[in-house]
Amino acid sequence: LYLAGGLATVRDCTFSGNRAMHNGNSDGPGPALGGALYAASVNPLRVEDSMFTGNSVPLDETTYGDRQGSALYVTGLTTASLVRCVLTSNGSGGDPYKGAIYVGGGRVGLTNVLISGTVKGAGLYVYAGTVTVANCTSANNADWGLLQVGGLLNVQDSILSENTNGGSSGGTARYTCSQEYHIGDGN
Repeated sequence: LYLAGGLATVRDCTFSGNRAMHNGNSDGPGPALGGALYAASVNPLRVEDSMFTGNSVPLDETTYGDRQGSALYVTGLTTASLVRCVLTSNGSGGDPYKGAIYVGGGRVGLTNVLISGTVKGAGLYVYAGTVTVANCTSANNADWGLLQVGGLLNVQDSILSENTNGGSSGGTARYTCSQEYHIGDGN
């Protein structure tokens, strides 16, 4: 699903086995962004009660450079919320690869979301923007559960467990059970 501008609600959907071949234009090879859902400057985007499984951003003759967001790619002025969603077994092999969910800008909220079994990369990759994670589980991912390289990341009442590199690489955490210690109330 390719969204550029406007508003959207996605409810009770299953995204399974989708592949982003390149960045959604027909100008030739480029980075693969958003295996199942790409959202640029969508305000608001609401995804509820949906499943993302087995989606990928593969490296092949149609792509070069980064492959970001095997399930979901969010950028621009997007204001997005994911509520009661499950993301499992997303990703594809090879480097460079960045997350089942990639946030390159905007404001994103995850509530009651399960991210598990990401094949390559973090469960959630925050490059820019503001991300709030509440009552979520990120477990058994091939990199970090939550990887922050930029932007703001706030985590509350969540479980970050059994990820290859760790639960969360940064941000603030409150009342969160993580593989590594985080300063914050109730951790």
